Amino acid sequence: MLSFANCGTTSLFTSVEDLATWMIHLQEQRASGDPALKRLTERDALNDEAENAHGFGLTAREWRGADAIQHSGSDAGFRSHLLMIPEHGFGVAVLCSVPCGPQPLAFEVADHLDPAEEEKSNNQGHQSETQPETLAEDVMSQYLGEYESQELQTRYWLLMKGGHLCVRHQRHRDMEMTYLGIDRCKGSQRFLNAIRFTRNNGQIDGFLADGGDRVRSLRFEKVEGRRENTTGEHA
Repeated sequence: MLSFANCGTTSLFTSVEDLATWMIHLQEQRASGDPALKRLTERDALNDEAENAHGFGLTAREWRGADAIQHSGSDAGFRSHLLMIPEHGFGVAVLCSVPCGPQPLAFEVADHLDPAEEEKSNNQGHQSETQPETLAEDVMSQYLGEYESQELQTRYWLLMKGGHLCVRHQRHRDMEMTYLGIDRCKGSQRFLNAIRFTRNNGQIDGFLADGGDRVRSLRFEKVEGRRENTTGEHA
């Protein structure tokens, strides 16, 4: 059991039953028009005027035409996600004691709780979902190398491993990337779930990284002349 002397983030331990109680309370507050809850889910615009999915405390997105209010938590080997669908009158709480992705599990449960819309949702999802593409080795070789963020003072290595494009960082396991098309990839982990490579005179000079709803277009510069660590073998 983790134990912290500080108050705030990561200092709350709860149960599925407690989270269910909170969901009922929030549902009642939403029905009564509580301005505090409205503020928590209020979304602001980004610098490019695009709407931010993260509100002032909770994340709000659309699910099958209804509002989905949610928030996640993680520390050490614990993962959690709370999902509320107020318009349908239900919610899902997922608590895990292993490092997994509780958010997709929560939405999977929600899909089963609303079977009437499942077929319609699946059809719409297949139409809009971006399908992965096969990445040829000669194209993949353009992306290989070392990339550095001056802002975070950290580095990632893009390498070829088992015929796949992978990302390596000293604090994480190697992560396989899914190629979505020209200079675009997505990852399976929240901290680096999207990469858009940038070019200068046709040559890759870095990439912009997204990390969930909290980090967007974080700049990484390609470190020229550093091609070690790109074969999949640890240096």
